[in-house]
Amino acid sequence: MQARTILTARVLGLLSFAAGVGLLITVFIWATQYLDAPAPPSQANLATEALLMAGRVGLLFVLGFVASAVAGRGIQLFQSSFPPPTDG
Repeated sequence: MQARTILTARVLGLLSFAAGVGLLITVFIWATQYLDAPAPPSQANLATEALLMAGRVGLLFVLGFVASAVAGRGIQLFQSSFPPPTDG
């Protein structure tokens, strides 16, 4: 039973890590598309455009932070499935 639990923890850890990396890749693709896109012509003033840009950058930051947290938790779960090293 113990071996099955350890295997489950390792698999879940690796899957969580892979999901976090996938989310990070998605956020990087979104950021690249956003920064490479030409600015659409609009009638809005500079303050409105700056506020919209700040909101999008903030959203990308939050999404990147969450994705890295998911990847980090996956690695922690994977590492915790190994027995602690013994001195000697």
